[in-house]
Amino acid sequence: MFVFVLLACLATDGSVDERPLLKRLFAHLAPCFLVAFIATTTAGCLPRRLMVDPIADLVSAGLGAWESDADLGLVEKALPAHIKLAETLLQTDPANQRLLLLLSRLYGAYALIFAQTRVEAGNLKAVLPSALMGTEAGADWQAAASRYFDRGAGFALDAIQGFYPDARDRLARTETAAAFFRSLGPADVPALFWYGFNLGGVIHHNRDNVAALARLYLVKGAMERVIALAPDHNHGLAHLVMMVVWGALPPALGGQPLKAEDHYRQALAISGGRLALADVYYARYVLQPLQQRQAFTDTLDTVARDWDKDPGLRLYNRLAQVRADLYLQAIDRLFEEE
Repeated sequence: MFVFVLLACLATDGSVDERPLLKRLFAHLAPCFLVAFIATTTAGCLPRRLMVDPIADLVSAGLGAWESDADLGLVEKALPAHIKLAETLLQTDPANQRLLLLLSRLYGAYALIFAQTRVEAGNLKAVLPSALMGTEAGADWQAAASRYFDRGAGFALDAIQGFYPDARDRLARTETAAAFFRSLGPADVPALFWYGFNLGGVIHHNRDNVAALARLYLVKGAMERVIALAPDHNHGLAHLVMMVVWGALPPALGGQPLKAEDHYRQALAISGGRLALADVYYARYVLQPLQQRQAFTDTLDTVARDWDKDPGLRLYNRLAQVRADLYLQAIDRLFEEE
């Protein structure tokens, strides 16, 4: 029990600035210690299910440690251990809402930060920073990104289904999905957000697939409901998802750059300009499709210089810096010659 109490202290005591080393060690070691703890205590008198929620809460609390850490290499080593721990716990309690949402969040984060960034670098023939190099040669990161996002969407949908047993049936048809989304309330926002976020990632990596594009109404419906209920949820990231929805598609397939720009402005207002990823997405999915090269360059140059805007968003802002560098490397590929 001492190990469990110690881990709880490391996860919750003090701010990131006060105990950075312990926080970083927790991000690496907590899953290993917790697995050992489970192995020793489940053989005794503690029923497994009584342990699942406290451990899930402990791991969730620890996520703040790596979200505040700009060391991409460290975070990439930590995330798979968290994922496997959560999946192990889920086998004990398959309907556990905390675990389902945790897994949806973890898979979505891994897909966005690592798999998708490598896809972007490959497509643009840009050089990744050293922290993201040295990966398996020939890895199909496009398929991996789609697969991880799909898993994340599945876990979030399972969470929604736990409260609404007819969710899958109602979401399967456009005429019933809209009414279903309208029926959801504030308590449903976390599951709804991660469902839309991850499903949006699946579609983004399968834009040449008609069946995938046909599910776009689900992303729009989920994110529009999140925005209606809690527009500042997760720093306004729902607006960034909608920016990609409207900006990534060509006009012939429903893309609308002006709507994308409106979501950027709203995301900027919510985050107070502290989320650099909003600027990077604006450059990539609004300015580049509109071929506004100078504005694109100025925006990304600013991110590259001044990305560390908020200690609590350091991981995502470091991601923004990496993406900004990739896009600036590929500027001649992204813009037509004048």
